[in-house]
Amino acid sequence: MGLFSKKKNENTKAKGKVDTSSKKNKNGDDRDSAAAEMKQKKKKTAKKVVHTVQDTLDWECVLADTGIFQIGPKRFSKSFAFDDISFRTKDEEEQLTIYEAYTSFLNICQPEEDIFFTFVNEQEDPDKKLAPILPIEKGDVFDEYRKEMSTIITENMKKSRNSISTKRYLTFIVSADSVDKAVQRIETLSGEISHNFEKITKMPLKELNTAERLEIISKLLNDEPNFWFTHDEKGKTHLDLEYLKKKGLTPKDIVAPDYMKFYSNRFEINDNVGQSLYLSGVANWLNANFISSIIEVSFPSVFTLHISPIEQAAAIKKVSDQAVNVSAEIEAKMDDRASKGKDPNLINADLRKRQETIEQLQDDINNRDQKLFYANFVGAHFAKDMDALNIQQKEIKQSAEKMMCKMTVAFSEQERALMTALPLGQDRLLNKEVMYTTESLGIMMPFDEINKFDEHGLYYGVNTINKSLIVYDRWKATNYNALFLGMSGTGKSFSAKREIFQVFLNSDADIYIVDPDGEYSPLAGALNGTVINISPGNGIYINPLDLDIDTSADPGINPVSMKIDFVCGLLETMIGYNASLTPTQKSIVNRCLTNIYRPYLTHLQELPPDANGRRPTIDRAYCPTLVNLFDELFSQEQPEAQELAVIMEQYTTGVYDVFAHKTNVDVDNRLTIYNIKNIGSNLKELGLKVCLSEIFNSMQRNSRSKKKTYAYFDEAHLLLKTQSSADYLTQIWKRCRKFLGAPAAITQDVEEFLNAPGARAIINNSSFIYLLGQAPINRGILQNLMGLSESDISYISTDVPGRGLIYTANQTIPFVDDFPKGKIFDAITTKIDD
Repeated sequence: MGLFSKKKNENTKAKGKVDTSSKKNKNGDDRDSAAAEMKQKKKKTAKKVVHTVQDTLDWECVLADTGIFQIGPKRFSKSFAFDDISFRTKDEEEQLTIYEAYTSFLNICQPEEDIFFTFVNEQEDPDKKLAPILPIEKGDVFDEYRKEMSTIITENMKKSRNSISTKRYLTFIVSADSVDKAVQRIETLSGEISHNFEKITKMPLKELNTAERLEIISKLLNDEPNFWFTHDEKGKTHLDLEYLKKKGLTPKDIVAPDYMKFYSNRFEINDNVGQSLYLSGVANWLNANFISSIIEVSFPSVFTLHISPIEQAAAIKKVSDQAVNVSAEIEAKMDDRASKGKDPNLINADLRKRQETIEQLQDDINNRDQKLFYANFVGAHFAKDMDALNIQQKEIKQSAEKMMCKMTVAFSEQERALMTALPLGQDRLLNKEVMYTTESLGIMMPFDEINKFDEHGLYYGVNTINKSLIVYDRWKATNYNALFLGMSGTGKSFSAKREIFQVFLNSDADIYIVDPDGEYSPLAGALNGTVINISPGNGIYINPLDLDIDTSADPGINPVSMKIDFVCGLLETMIGYNASLTPTQKSIVNRCLTNIYRPYLTHLQELPPDANGRRPTIDRAYCPTLVNLFDELFSQEQPEAQELAVIMEQYTTGVYDVFAHKTNVDVDNRLTIYNIKNIGSNLKELGLKVCLSEIFNSMQRNSRSKKKTYAYFDEAHLLLKTQSSADYLTQIWKRCRKFLGAPAAITQDVEEFLNAPGARAIINNSSFIYLLGQAPINRGILQNLMGLSESDISYISTDVPGRGLIYTANQTIPFVDDFPKGKIFDAITTKIDD
C-alpha cells in the first residue's frame, strides 16, 4: 500500500524517531554503511526523545524465522495469508453452506486464543502491475499487434479496481508461560486452524514467515521499497535477522516510518496523513456483505476484524447478570409508574427490547450450542493531504451507513486504533460490553469475490461482479489443460483464438491447432503461421504410427502401449458406428503392432548417440506405417485379423490412403495449423486422431529442450466417440503436463462431448474451463459434473457472446469480454458480419 517518506524531528506530541531514511533506496552492498548510520542516529535520538516510533510498534520481539511475534507478556501471534473465494455471486443455498462452514470454524476458537482477520488495500503502480502480462515489443512485424493488445488490456485496467490490491490475512494469538510452550501450542493450533479453514475455502492457508509479516507492516507504514527485504525466484521474502542483531538493530528499526505524530482525530506519518476508525454501531439485521462493502475502497487502507471467544461459564454468568440487571430495572420502572397511578406495563420499549435480546442470548447459549464472542472492527486509511483524507472518511462512513451501521473516528485513540488495525494480533480498543453469538458474528463474512490476477498470466476478460481484470496463468495450476465450451455463436472459438494470440505474442512456445472447418487460416495469416492442408491426393502425409519412445519426462509411460490404444481407436473409427473392438481383436492388434515395432526399436538402439550421449528416440524414416500393419494383420490366421485387414484396406491402398505413408511434413514454425476441412467426412474423425498423435510427438520433442507446447483441438467431441479413442485422449490429458504440454479442447457440440465415455476424466483433468452460453440440457449436465451452483449456472444461461463463467477446479469466476474491434479482432473473429 505504501505511501510515506519524510524526515522530521518534533518532540511535542510526536512519536518522533531518528531519521532512518538510510534504510530505504539502498542496495545490498550498502547495508554496512546504512546500518552504521541508523545505529548512530538511534543513539543520538535516544537522548532527546522520550517516546519513539519504535515504541508505537507494539510488539516485544520476533522469534527468528518462525513467523511468531511476542506481542506482550506471555502473548504470542502467528499470521497466515488466504485467498478470497466467491461468496457474493453464489445463490442463497451455497452462501448458507459457506456461512455454516464459517460458523463451525468460529466455534473451534478457544478463549485466550483470539482470531484477527486483516484486509490490506495496497496501492499498486498500474504500469508495474501490468508489465509482466503485457507483450514485450521485439522489433518484428508483430509489434503492431503487441501494441494493440497492450492498449486493450491497459484500457480495461483503467476501468477496473486493479490498481488497488486487497490482501487477506488471518492472525491468531495464544497465551503461554514460555517461548517453547508458545511454539508448541502455535504449531498444534496452526494445523487445526488450517484444516478447518480449508473446509470453507477449499484452499490451504499460506503460512507467513517473520520476514513476510515484517514486510507487510513496512509496506503499510512506508511508501518506498525497503532494501532490507529480499525475494527469491519464487517470490518468498527473506530478512537476515542475524545481520541486524550483529549491527545492533532490531526489526522495528527497519520497518518503522521516519516520523509519526498523533492528533485526536488523525495522525501524520512521514509526508502523509492518516486516520483510524472503528465500528461503533451495528444494525439489528446485518448483511453478509458488510465487511466487503467497507473494505472495497480505492485508496490505501487496512481493516481488521478481531474475534475474541468468551469462556463459556463466564459467558453464561455475564448474560445471567445482564438478565438480572435489566429485570431489576424493569421492575423498578414498573413500581415507579404504579406509585404514580400509571399503567406499570407501559414502560420504555427499548428496555423491553433489551430484555428480549438477553433472553434470546440465554436460549442461544443454553439450548442451541452457540458460543459468545467479543468483536471489534477497526480500520485506518491514508492519504497525501487532509482534503483527500476527508473524502475517504466520508466514503467509509457512507458505506457503513448503507448497511445501517456506523463507523466512527477513534477520537483521542488514533495510535491505539492504528496498532489494532495492523496484522499484529493486538487490540487496544476492544469493547467488552457488546457480545455476539456464533451466528450473529458469522454474518461478518471475511469473503467477497475472487480477484484473479496472476503475474505472467493471460487476459481472459473482466470479472462481472467486481469489475477486476481476470488474468490467469495456466502454468501455475495443477495441470495445464483447458476446455472451451459454448453454443455456436457465443464466442467459444473467438476466446480460444484470443488466448492463442496472446501466447504467440507473449512467449516462445510452439502452438499447434487442429482445424476441422478451416476457420483458423486468417489467424495463421496474421501471425505468419504454417497451414498444413491434409486431404486425399494432395501429397501431404502424416504417419499415425510415428513413435517417440522417450520416457525421460515420465518414466511411468509405456510408449508402445499408448500407441496400441491409439491404433485400436483408429480401427474403431474405420469400422464406424461407434464400434468397439472385441477383446480378441485387441489382442491381435497388440500382437501385430508389437511385431512391426520390434525391428524399429532395435534400430533405435543401434543408432549412435549424439554429442551429449543421448540416443535418438524417434526416426520417422524407419517407423512402420499402416501398410505394414495391414500386411501383418493379413498374414495372421485368425478370421478376426483378416476382417480387420479388410476394414483397413481402403485406408492403406485405396482412395483414403492419406495416412498410409511415411511423414513428409517437417514444420519449422511456432504456429502450425492442421487444416482437415477438405479431408472428407469419412476421414475427419480419423484425421483429428492422427493429428492428436502427431502433436503429442511434438510435445515430447519440445520437452527435451524445455520448450512449452500449446495444442488446440476444435470439434474435440469427435476425439471421444469410442472408448479406445477416449482412453488415448485421457492418457495424453493426464501425461502431457510432464512434457510441458498445455492442450485445450474446443467444442460447440457440448451435449455430445459431455455424454462421451471420457468426458468426466477430461473435465477432472482440466484445471481451466472456459464456459460460455449453454443450452438448457447442457447446463444441467455441467452442473452435475462440475458441482456448479444455480448462481453459477445463471452466468452461462445466455446466448450473448463473450459472457460466461471460468471454472478453475476450486473457483468460479463470472466474466464478460467485450473485445474491441481492431486488427486482432479481424484476425480472430468468425462472424461474417464482422
